[in-house]
Amino acid sequence: YTLDGKLSRRVTTTATSMIMDLTLSEDGRLVATSGLRSRPEPTVEVRDTHTGNVLTTRSTVIAKVWFFPGSHRFLTGHPSAQQHVIADERHAQPLAVLPAGSMPRFATRLVISPDGQTIVACGDPANRTVVIYRKTGWDCPECHLGALGFPHVWVLGVLLSAGVVSA
Repeated sequence: YTLDGKLSRRVTTTATSMIMDLTLSEDGRLVATSGLRSRPEPTVEVRDTHTGNVLTTRSTVIAKVWFFPGSHRFLTGHPSAQQHVIADERHAQPLAVLPAGSMPRFATRLVISPDGQTIVACGDPANRTVVIYRKTGWDCPECHLGALGFPHVWVLGVLLSAGVVSA
C-alpha cells in the first residue's frame, strides 16, 4: 500500500483454484503463494512483486511456505522426498533437506528464528513433541550442487588429482 493507503500493485497468480497460503519475503520483493493447479499436489509459485514475473514454480506436499528472515530462501515440502526442504528461487534443486522421520511429512506448525539459523516444528502428528533444527557450520553449507558444496570434497578432489598426476 502507499502512504495514503491506496493499492500500489496487483499480482495475479496462475493457480486454478483459490490461493491456499501466501507469504511475503522480509524485503517485500518476493511473494510466495501455494494453491492447486492441474496437478493433484499443491504448487508453490514465487513471484517478483515489482514485475509480477514468476521466478520459480515447484510442487510441494504441503500447501504452506515460509521465507527465512533477511533472505530469499524459503521452506516448503518436496513431493518426491516427502520431506521439508529449504529452497531458493534461483535454483531448481533444494539447498537443504530436513531429516525424514523427525517431524510429520505435512507439518505446518513451524517457526523460523529471526536470525534464520533455527527452525522449530511440532515433531509428531499429535503436536506433543517439538523438534529444533539448527543451521550447520561452514563445513556443511546449503548448496544446490549437493555434495560438491562441501569444502572437504573439493580438497579430496584436488589431492586425488595431484596423486594421479604425480604417479
